[in-house]
Amino acid sequence: QDRELSGWWRYTDVRSGPQVRTGLGGTMKLLAASMQSGMLASMPSLSAVMDERERSVCAGIDSEPVRLQALASAILKRYLLSAYAHGNVRPRDWVFETGWEGKPVLSGRFSHLHLHFNVSHCDDLFVMAVQRQAPVGIDVEPLDAVIDDMTAQTLFTAEELRLMRQLAQPDQKPPRVRLWTLKEAYLKFLGVGLQKDPRDFDISTLIGSDPNPAGSDSADSFLSTWTLQLLGSSYSLSVARFETSAVGSEEAIFCFATADELRAGAGHRVRLQRETMT
Repeated sequence: QDRELSGWWRYTDVRSGPQVRTGLGGTMKLLAASMQSGMLASMPSLSAVMDERERSVCAGIDSEPVRLQALASAILKRYLLSAYAHGNVRPRDWVFETGWEGKPVLSGRFSHLHLHFNVSHCDDLFVMAVQRQAPVGIDVEPLDAVIDDMTAQTLFTAEELRLMRQLAQPDQKPPRVRLWTLKEAYLKFLGVGLQKDPRDFDISTLIGSDPNPAGSDSADSFLSTWTLQLLGSSYSLSVARFETSAVGSEEAIFCFATADELRAGAGHRVRLQRETMT
């Protein structure tokens, strides 16, 4: 399946900001929220917005830190969707279903909104991509995460491993974390996530393609990757989405640091540093 798609999917290195207009008529936003102790402590007071399935899943987690993160993820997803929808849907009113290959999607009752979303979290950071009309995939990892040789063999194809060796700077390790966030965003975009062997999918041809110039009219999906400096740490943030043209050059992410900001939908912008793999 991936081989069939790769002919018309191409890596494009265009400037893209928190809102990106697509040729499909959609707009994408990147949103993030802190999951540090202050925000996590406020989550139980916001849990009334969760549905019974979400409560059941969280209640079944024995580890308190993991349970709090699952609680935060469920709540933040609802509040950030409402922020994107400009408050036209209350956080408690969102209903989710399991789509193709298990990817979470909005219930059919919200089909008129044409909303697609994807979430990721690591350590104390939650990130979410939302756009209209077309699927999206997102992944975030700490840049100092370690992917050892043995693990790399289970995640990457021979072509991807070869590409990383080519891209590695002298006296530096191969950019495994950067490539992994790109690949996981791509897999989540497809809807397969990690339910299938990631080695069944190869993105080396996407990254190795010539960049599409900004403003091109040809319809492709593409991968974008940034470095996010937040909460005193550096993260690799990658997104996969359909795109035909991008407007605006401000590379920023809309962040929520406190529960009060979350309730009010009044976050702040944090700059992103755009990266390339070629």
